[in-house]
Amino acid sequence: MLRSEKMENIIFNGTKTRKPANLAEVSLTFVNDKGILPVEFTTVCVTRRLYRSGDSEYLLNGVTCRLKDITDLFLNTGIGSDTYSIIELKMVDDIINDRHNTIKMLLEEASGISKYKIRKKQTLQKLEETDADLNRVNDLLFEIEKSLKQLEYQAKKTEKYYRLKEEYKVVSTALAWFLMREFTSTIKELTEKEQKQSEEKNNLGQQLENLEQQLSEIKIVSEERQQALGDVQKLLNEKLFLINKYENEHKGRIEKLNYLNEKKLQLEKQGSSEQTQALEIEKQIAQAENEKISEEAKTKELENEIQSLKSELESSRKNYDQSVDELRQLNLHILQVRQSVNDHETFIAVRQTRINSLNDQMKRLGEQIDKDRISLQNLEGELSMLAVKKDQAEKESHDKKQSTLQLDSEITQHENAVKELREKLADERRNYEVKNNEYQLTRNLAEKMEGFPESIKFLKKNSDSFKDIPLLSDIINCDEQFKVAIENYLEPFLSHFIVQSNEQAWNGLNKLSSEGKGRAHFFILDSFTNYHQASTHQIDGCIAASSVIENDGRYHSLMNYLLANVYIAQNSDVATQANQNEIEGKIILSPDGKFYRQRYSISGGSVGSYDGKRTGRLKHLEKLSAEIQQHQQQTEVFKIELQQTEELLSAGKTQAAENRKIISLTDSELSKAVLNINTLLSKKISLLLIVRVMKRISRNCKKNSS
Repeated sequence: MLRSEKMENIIFNGTKTRKPANLAEVSLTFVNDKGILPVEFTTVCVTRRLYRSGDSEYLLNGVTCRLKDITDLFLNTGIGSDTYSIIELKMVDDIINDRHNTIKMLLEEASGISKYKIRKKQTLQKLEETDADLNRVNDLLFEIEKSLKQLEYQAKKTEKYYRLKEEYKVVSTALAWFLMREFTSTIKELTEKEQKQSEEKNNLGQQLENLEQQLSEIKIVSEERQQALGDVQKLLNEKLFLINKYENEHKGRIEKLNYLNEKKLQLEKQGSSEQTQALEIEKQIAQAENEKISEEAKTKELENEIQSLKSELESSRKNYDQSVDELRQLNLHILQVRQSVNDHETFIAVRQTRINSLNDQMKRLGEQIDKDRISLQNLEGELSMLAVKKDQAEKESHDKKQSTLQLDSEITQHENAVKELREKLADERRNYEVKNNEYQLTRNLAEKMEGFPESIKFLKKNSDSFKDIPLLSDIINCDEQFKVAIENYLEPFLSHFIVQSNEQAWNGLNKLSSEGKGRAHFFILDSFTNYHQASTHQIDGCIAASSVIENDGRYHSLMNYLLANVYIAQNSDVATQANQNEIEGKIILSPDGKFYRQRYSISGGSVGSYDGKRTGRLKHLEKLSAEIQQHQQQTEVFKIELQQTEELLSAGKTQAAENRKIISLTDSELSKAVLNINTLLSKKISLLLIVRVMKRISRNCKKNSS
């Protein structure tokens, strides 16, 4: 045995000549001849490997397994670190002092309860993990529902978009039709305006010709006037030149006269010496004054001429301005007429181009009408085909939905059946486990002969002649309600051997005395051959104890002897209130086994939990074995039925899933077909409207062109 603080210390660390090992391994081998361990092998080897990394590996007969598999294997076998089969030194002290409820744990292990507690703990742990997983699934579902709401909102927006798009197509087509109708009305108005303006054009053309003739005449008159005006202007210029010339000379003479006056003044200042010069100058001044007078006369004449010429010039200027204004008005009128003529010519050209474009458009409209008629025919054919496909898809979808509903009902039936079968199977397995545990416990008690003296155990185990000889406790078998009462009454005789002859009894006694193994008691069947039970009379509220015992015929006399004058009360009140004279020489047992009453004595006390378990063990084992086989057969039947039902359920689910896929595909094809039909109908309506509008436009264009 190795003791260490750490598990890693038990791994071989090596020597000078050997390398250190990477693991340590220990194996524990069990001989499973009696089948205590629930496996098919007669030898079970449990192995544990410990690596330096701290990891452990568990093997069962050389096959890798989990630690849980090994603990489950040894459950309810009494083998374990804290079980009653292997008791350490410190466990004795724990059991005596009952530390940590050790006695309770050992009793639970011995009775097979600890296995169910461990399974309950594991199941609760799994349930907690499942609850955590379910909470996580709920969180995921919540997140998915949030995203689904957003996706549903987007899907609704998309559906609304497509619906509005289709409505927009229809409305735009109707709007185009109304616009085309307005265009036709405007074309009519424009044609009428065109006719009116053509008439106005003709009138304006005639007026333009008249105005052009008047303009030519006015041009001739204006040219003559311009020529006369040029002559007058020439004369005026000559006169103005002369006037300027005379004015300049007059200015020069005035300046000269001023100069002479100044000089005269200067000369007068000079004195007498210059008088002579003054006389000459006076003469010159006189001459100059004469010349001045003559020049002034000429100037007056010239001024008169200038005045006359100015008056003539002003009159000619007025005439010229009038003629220029008239000429401007005529030019403006001519420009207006030319502008209106140009406008009419451009309007006529535009109308002509519109007429040409309308003619081209009429040709295109005719071609488009033909194409639209062909497309209408194609659309009608496609609509008929799509309608047929739609009917077929609706029929298939309806059939598949009906079959799916039927399959769903069958699936629910199969699921209910599976659930019932699983519950039945679980109940049957629980019953099997209960019966098997009871069988194992009873067989273990029977093999170990718990509660029997050492002498009985010695004869049963060491004497071949006594192995098959039954004890009284083995042959007693009765209903459960009477077993405790019978067992408590016959308790002193339960460990008696039942032998056939005196010789067998003497052999057993001699063997016990020679080996010093105590005492034993024997019932000799040959001694009961001449035994006759005395007649019994019935006690009110009681039944004879010998009548409730089930045994073979060879033990009948023995049972009558042991249970002579023994009665079982139907309830405790009958046993307590019975008259002493009635029970003289008789024994009355209480039904619960707490006491039995004789005439002069009462015996009894508490009933232990082990009471009623010591009698009829062999019969009980046979009965339990039969019940276990019955439970196994019923379990196999339930397994087969469950497997068949699960196969039907899986087949139904797969068929339902395939049907749902087909239904979804059919529904999608149906929705596509309906969408195509709606689009084709809208196209058909729009094409019909367009064809009608085009026909009206072509008619109006023909009228306008004519």
